[in-house]
Amino acid sequence: MSETQAEELLAAVQDFLRRDVLPQLEGFAAYNTRVAANSLAIVARQLQLQPELDRLDLAYALQAGLDPGAGPIPQQLARALRNRALAPDASLLSYLRQRALQALEIDNPKYSGYLQAKERWQAR
Repeated sequence: MSETQAEELLAAVQDFLRRDVLPQLEGFAAYNTRVAANSLAIVARQLQLQPELDRLDLAYALQAGLDPGAGPIPQQLARALRNRALAPDASLLSYLRQRALQALEIDNPKYSGYLQAKERWQAR
C-alpha cells in the first residue's frame, strides 16, 4: 500500500465518522468518535510530514556530531545536553524551534500557540 492510498483510506474513514456516525451519537460516544476522527487526522499528517521531521533531525544530528543510528535524535540531544557534551547555541535553538513547529503541525495545526509561534519564529 502506498502512502497516498493510506492517506486516502484515513480520510475516507475520518469523513465517514464525522458525516455518517457522529450525527447519530451523543454524549460520551460522540466524544469518542470525535477523538477517533481527530486521531486519524493526526496519523494522516504524520504520514505526510514525518519525512521532513526526520530530515531535520538527521541534519542536526550530523551537524552536532550525534549518531543517527543510536536512537531518536531528540533523546540523544537531551542526553548530550544533560551530560554537557553539547553546549546550547543559536544553531540548537533554531533546530528546536523548527522541530517544535513541525511536530505541532503534525499534532494540531490549528492550535493557537502553534500559529503564534509559527508567525513569530518564521519571521526570524
